[in-house]
Order: sequence, then C-alpha cells, then structure tokens
Amino acid sequence: MSHVRKSLALILILAAALALPAVAENHEAAAAEMELAGYLADFKGDFDFSNGRLVELAEAIPADKYGWSPAEGVRTVSQVFIHVAGANFFFAGQFGVDMPEGFGMDAEQKITAKDDVIATLKKSQKHIQMAIENAAEKDLNEEVMMFGRDRTWRSVLMIVSGHGHEHLGQAIAYARSNGVVPPWSAPQPAPEAAEEGGEG
Repeated sequence: MSHVRKSLALILILAAALALPAVAENHEAAAAEMELAGYLADFKGDFDFSNGRLVELAEAIPADKYGWSPAEGVRTVSQVFIHVAGANFFFAGQFGVDMPEGFGMDAEQKITAKDDVIATLKKSQKHIQMAIENAAEKDLNEEVMMFGRDRTWRSVLMIVSGHGHEHLGQAIAYARSNGVVPPWSAPQPAPEAAEEGGEG
C-alpha cells in the first residue's frame, strides 16, 4: 500500500513540475494583455485593422501599377505605401524606437519595387508594435511637443490611427482606379460551391 502511495505522490510531483512552465507562460500572457488594456488595446486593434488592409492592398495591386498616380505631382502607388511606412517609423521614433538604418527622406523615390515596398510597410508596422510596448510604460496624459504644439501621448497615438485610415482610403481609390477590387470586398463563393470545389 505504501508503494502505491509513493507512486501516486511521485506522479503528482511530476505533474506539478510539468505544469509550472505552462502556468508561468499563461501568467506572462495575462500580464501582457493587462498592459494593453483600455486605450492602448483599442489603439492596437484599430492600427492592426487599417494597416493590415494596407498590406492586403499592396499585395493585390499588380507590380506594373506601382508607378501609377492619378495626376502629375501626386504620389504614385508605391509612394503612398512608403509614405505610410515612413510615418510609422517616425511616430515609433517618438516612443524611443529607432528609425531603421538607411531609411531617409528620399525613401519614396528609392523604394519602388513591389516586394521592397511591402517588406518596408510590414517592417514599419512592427516598429509601431514596439512603440506600443514602450507607450505602456508612459503616462498617456503627459504632454509632449509635436508639430508645433503640446500634445498628450494619447493624442500622438490618435494621429497614428488617423494617418493609417487616411491613406487606406487613398489606397482603396488608387486600387479601384486600376481595376483592383480590395480583397475584403471581392465576392465570396457560396458555401455550396466552395464545398463542391473542395471535393474535386
């Protein structure tokens, strides 16, 4: 009987030891979620939405249309996406995330190939994600000088959100002008048709 009790005790000890890493991991995940509660969580959701759709459009527009613009002197397709990336890098810099090496004021003229544009746009979005982590350590009501006047850190993040949506609308217009339907607006196959296609 004592042998059975010892075996059970050993099993319980091993089970507890194996569970500890999972408990710690869940605790860290919960802590991360808590850090992004409230306004920061809302901001992240909004930013991920608008910038995610910008990437979808960048991927959907053909490479040979990246040099298109609606009129002389207006940004081309590639320049719109690189402009958004540059703004993301700039705003991330306000929260202590360094601008990537080699990205300068002439980026809109230098980065024009589709693959390079998409890679730069995605990289800039990761910079904003790092900026959000740094913002979690700040008092969002604290004021900083930007664009000639005092703004709260919360206001700076609002500018980031607004900028993304502004150029998402512009990119949609550019895509439509070139006969590209935004992926999320494209007709979806009926469930029955999708199932039939899957069987084949």
